Amino acid sequence: MGTTTHLAATRSLLISLSVSFGACGGESGPGAAASGPGFVGTDVCASCHPTEAELWRGSHHDLAMQAATPETVLGDFGDMRHEGSDAAWTFMRRGGAFVARAEAPGDAPVDHRVQYTFGIFPLQQYLVEFPGGRYQVLPIAWDARPAVEGGRRWFDVRVEEDAPHWTGPDLTWNSMCAECHSTGLRKNYSSATDHFSTEWAELDVACEACHGPGSEHLAWVEAVDGGSSRPAVRPATPDPGLLVHFEPHDPGAWTADPETGTARLRGGPDPDGQLDACGRCHSRRSAITARFAHGEPLLDTHQPALLEDGLYFADGQIREEVYVWGSFVQSAMHRAGVTCNDCHDAHSLVVRGEGNAVCAQCHAAARFDDAEHHFHEVGTEGARCVSCHMPTRTYMGVDARRDHSFRVPDPVVAEAVGAPDPCTTCHSAMTGAAAAAEIAARAERAPIRRTEHHAEAIAAARAGDPQSLPGLYALLEDPRAASITRATALTLLGADPSPYRVAAVRRGVRDPDPLVRMGALRGIHLAPTAELAAIAAPLLEDPVRSVRLAAVEAVVPFALQAVVDAEYREARLASAERPEAQLNLAWLAAARGAPADAETALMTAIALDSTFVPAYVNLSDLYFRLGRDPEGEPLLRSVLERFPGSADVQHALGLLLVRNGRADEAMPLLQRAAELEDRGTRYTYVYAVALQSAGDTAAARTVLERALERRPRDRDLLLALAMLHRDGGGTAEALRYARALAAAHPFDPAGPALIAALER
Repeated sequence: MGTTTHLAATRSLLISLSVSFGACGGESGPGAAASGPGFVGTDVCASCHPTEAELWRGSHHDLAMQAATPETVLGDFGDMRHEGSDAAWTFMRRGGAFVARAEAPGDAPVDHRVQYTFGIFPLQQYLVEFPGGRYQVLPIAWDARPAVEGGRRWFDVRVEEDAPHWTGPDLTWNSMCAECHSTGLRKNYSSATDHFSTEWAELDVACEACHGPGSEHLAWVEAVDGGSSRPAVRPATPDPGLLVHFEPHDPGAWTADPETGTARLRGGPDPDGQLDACGRCHSRRSAITARFAHGEPLLDTHQPALLEDGLYFADGQIREEVYVWGSFVQSAMHRAGVTCNDCHDAHSLVVRGEGNAVCAQCHAAARFDDAEHHFHEVGTEGARCVSCHMPTRTYMGVDARRDHSFRVPDPVVAEAVGAPDPCTTCHSAMTGAAAAAEIAARAERAPIRRTEHHAEAIAAARAGDPQSLPGLYALLEDPRAASITRATALTLLGADPSPYRVAAVRRGVRDPDPLVRMGALRGIHLAPTAELAAIAAPLLEDPVRSVRLAAVEAVVPFALQAVVDAEYREARLASAERPEAQLNLAWLAAARGAPADAETALMTAIALDSTFVPAYVNLSDLYFRLGRDPEGEPLLRSVLERFPGSADVQHALGLLLVRNGRADEAMPLLQRAAELEDRGTRYTYVYAVALQSAGDTAAARTVLERALERRPRDRDLLLALAMLHRDGGGTAEALRYARALAAAHPFDPAGPALIAALER
């Protein structure tokens, strides 16, 4: 590590936008007919399908959004007061309207008129109108549970200490919630005016939200029977003119297997794309087109999140609110061909049986609903299938959601990777090892089929441990591993310099599952090389839109001329009201040599959300590359006053000062960035480089050694310490660190090369 090391580093302007839907709901104006088939409304559908309509009425889909009336509002607006985290709230009735008054310290009281209710149980939220056509969800919600369960109260849904303010973009219905809580929605956001003119066909989630607009189907009905409410002649095809048709639930499609006690599906799995249709809303994903067409595959309309750290535990269990799809596609149920409709009635949404009966549709009760299998007294809570195989996690304070990965509990693995475990959650006095020993003892009488997963390798990779690589490569070769798990593994390979990574990526981009191809491309983008970009280039013409977009991100830095970016721009403009989307547009503009467009996009991101720190940091970096560093300093200093705990801002300002010959002023900032760094060691490494460049080699070594205690296998730390000792004449110490590097990173040629040089 010499004194000529460059401290400035080019930052990626790309942020993956996995928008969370489901925190709020509402709309802002009447629907307008779109080109193509039109929406006809629930009443028209019900005239021919009264049974389905009756099941739907009163369901969570039917009550997803309602106008605020005395009949729909559940909360107590009788001058009830609640002390929120940032304001005191009073809920009252004024002239027939429902009003929420906010009294924030130092501000005048503000009355917000409730326009719509959002949801029904276990909580109900409320929407208020804001300028620019926006609707915001109030941060205080009504607990709709019975009083004996702790309900019938106002409470703050923001459980995180650093939750964004409720008036910001994260709680704007038009962009965060509307697509999944109304029918036939068109967001209609104008970037030029920063205004929404949102339209919809129906207020709630009605028939055509799932089946698509029904005008052509209605035209067929009228043509067949002269406009009668019911056609006299049944169609030869299931539903002429209907964009999306689902086969009715058929228990006979499953054949019991006496040997295993588990039914098997006749025919192919999910023939009508049911999981794609439900996954449009029941997944953690971002929209990639503003021109949604019913019946298209999920990955052509949305980019789903993989098993990302923070969203999922390392074993694949749900952590953040991820809305079912990502956990279900990991499951053995999914591999066997189970779809949503097998367990839930598609119209009422209720499960197809009480207690264990819904599971007993396919799993013989005599074998599985027995103490020999579940180790609990029949009829107790512990004997319920869902208690072990679908544990709950609570969101928004009161909303318990079940994990849909249907895994077999493994207390030892869960404890090792810091994941929850149903056994030790109920038996809190037990350790994971004790619970596993108990299971093993009982399993001698009832053999347990273990859930296959690779949690330890994923947990180690998330922690930056190079020892995870053999486990990740084994996962990629495991035919039982779910596609989403293999896709995730491809994003965790890092910058492994061995040929194993190239081979794994090459197989990944050729995988028949588009989710795996997308994962391979995301992995390339995270640690790009020219060789891998060349492997990715053919996927710019992949038949699946999500894969093509991921290919743009993987290829652009190396082969800009080969990319037509119109589709990528369209995908990001589908969420143009989000600062993350503007950041992605800035990345693309900078990559194609359009700095003015990049600056405009970054300024737009800041205007949309003044708390979005990445936009400021990247704007400062853009100024540097344009020779406008003097503009970056006041920008970063103003941001630092507002966000003194941001390691990114501290680091960026420190680099700027170093570039301008003010190393003494930069050093405290670089030091603070290293102290605030919670992941990785990049800022620590840069701080050590700065110390060494200033002639304080001893301090640089101390900083690196302390960081190494936290990350003992970190490549940059080991290499830097080896070179520092080498340059200082400490060959023995340099060899010790070089050998540690070689042991920790067996595929990395840097370790053996350094050892050979030192031994000479």
